[in-house]
Amino acid sequence: MGRFSSTGPILDVGGGNGLVAMALLDAGFPTIVVEPGPAAAAICVRRKVPVIEATLQDLDLENGSLDAVGMFDVLEHIEEDGATLAQIHALLRPGGHLYLTVPAYRWLWSPEDVDAGHYRRYTRASLARVLREAGFEIQYQSYLFSALVAPLFIVRTLMGRLSALKAGRARQSASEHKLPDNFIGRLLGRSLSREARRISRGGTVKIGTSCFAVARARTKGIK
Repeated sequence: MGRFSSTGPILDVGGGNGLVAMALLDAGFPTIVVEPGPAAAAICVRRKVPVIEATLQDLDLENGSLDAVGMFDVLEHIEEDGATLAQIHALLRPGGHLYLTVPAYRWLWSPEDVDAGHYRRYTRASLARVLREAGFEIQYQSYLFSALVAPLFIVRTLMGRLSALKAGRARQSASEHKLPDNFIGRLLGRSLSREARRISRGGTVKIGTSCFAVARARTKGIK
């Protein structure tokens, strides 16, 4: 994001409890969360993250009024993803940026996706296609979290299909989203750190459980 920065603040649409926004703010990116859930918005307030308790539609913004929008693990929850991206494209000024992450690969689909209310998982190609159809120019794409592909496929996809985790899916805790404090966790942590350095230098990752994209609203005159 440092290589494709915008002049104005990032509007973090569907930013939840502000965890991503906190990281962006700490990295020097002015960020405002737009979150309709009152409980999540209240957590943002406690974390001192700027937040507007509303949907993007509630804000009634003028077209071309935004410099940057972030959607981090949000698009997969929206049935009409193309229409939503077209709306965001209209709200961005020409040359404004959209930063987004989405879950990757249909073959990683599991009961967890159903429980989370996902409509789909993406590939780089399918994400690029829906972005371009909405009027965006792709500036950067990469998969993320390559070290987690095999664990996720085994633990969630295969075992989920066998219903081995059915009884426990509703009782997930926050600890599931942290690396374990053991040898395996440290090994995964080192792998993810190498991946982060590669991406920061402009490289890409060929496989991962998520996909990250930076897209730019088309400037006037570009077909």
